[in-house]
Amino acid sequence: MKALMSLLVALSVSSQIGYAPTGYHYNPGSSTPTPNDPCQASFVNTPGVLSWINSTIGKPKGVRQTVVSVSGSADVDLEDVTALGLPGAGSDQQAIACYATVHYQDGSAQDGIFDMADPGNSQPLRVVWVDRATVENARTSYEQQRRQDLKQTIAFNAYMQACVNEWRIGIEAKSFLGSGRSEEATAEFLINEHAYGPDGQAYHGSDDAETMIRQVVGAVAMTPDLRRENHVPDYANQQFLNECPTRARQAIQSGQR
Repeated sequence: MKALMSLLVALSVSSQIGYAPTGYHYNPGSSTPTPNDPCQASFVNTPGVLSWINSTIGKPKGVRQTVVSVSGSADVDLEDVTALGLPGAGSDQQAIACYATVHYQDGSAQDGIFDMADPGNSQPLRVVWVDRATVENARTSYEQQRRQDLKQTIAFNAYMQACVNEWRIGIEAKSFLGSGRSEEATAEFLINEHAYGPDGQAYHGSDDAETMIRQVVGAVAMTPDLRRENHVPDYANQQFLNECPTRARQAIQSGQR
């Protein structure tokens, strides 16, 4: 950003007292350095910047004809930077990205975003222009992806919680069964402990919890050979807990749970 801004300042400020520190400029009649605004009108309307914008004519991400001026320029929102895949504002790269209205030689105008980035290593400046329709489509796609990601995160966390609960019930069941308690007595105790309150009131999802507890206790009570024959996991095994994330991802990918 500093190198690119220095170049913009050199092109845009003609009457300054000496050279301002990197990242700053002098306003006319003032000797006090002022922080640079990369989207300031005096910067984006310099011949150099207009020339860079016009270098995109005919390109997929370019202006449609010669631009004679730019108005309404302002910093681009970081979400738009992300949605469009621009290095612009907030990036460690030497780049600027601005909302703007470009005014064409034929008198027409177009809203959008222009982005200028200096890749470094003596590579040419990268300049793109993205029209408003493309920006809006990118926003829509980005928001849809964010909602999908959030939905998957919620589903993953819910599956993980259920998986961990199964493992904990399995550990308790193994302990009770190992002490000589019967399968039915173990199941009834754990159901009363985890599916219902102290006075018998049902917790939210008690029916599902009761079904899960009976399933886990039954599996833990089986011999290893019987579990393998019935393709039933050993809920009390550490490996079952370790594999919870993998099963969660597989379930989400297959549209289950």
